This record gives sequence, C-alpha cells and structure tokens, in this order.
Amino acid sequence: MSLFERLQTIFMLGAITLGLVGGQSPFISARAGSLIIPALMAMLFGLFLSIPLTNLKKSFFNVKFTVASLSLNFIWFLF
Repeated sequence: MSLFERLQTIFMLGAITLGLVGGQSPFISARAGSLIIPALMAMLFGLFLSIPLTNLKKSFFNVKFTVASLSLNFIWFLF
C-alpha cells in the first residue's frame, strides 16, 4: 500500500474541512453552485468505481464506463 493510499482518509477529511471553511467566504459561496455538481460527479465516479485515488485519472479514459456512469447518475437528474 502506497503512502497516498494510507493517507487517503486524511486527505478526504482535509478536503471536507477546506470546503467547509472556504464556503464561509462570500467569493466562494457565490460560485459554489456551479462547482458542486462537477465535484460531486468526480467524487461519486471514484467512489462507485472502488479504485484507489491514484488510478482515478486512468479510469476517466475508459469512455464506455464514464458515459454509462454519467448517464445513470446525472443525466436522468436533469429530467
């Protein structure tokens, strides 16, 4: 197990804390609506794929899976 994989939980907690603290800023909170959906898509894509974060970039190149995941999870939300 690599160092990044061992510290993955700490990185996630740090990102959550950064988001909560940053959300208090008027500049960030005004633009948060346009950032939530892309961030949620990336997070859920990695979560449902059940791969380490170090391999997440490679998984986006699997076009068939990416299209299926996005359509099942997000495109139906628009209707």
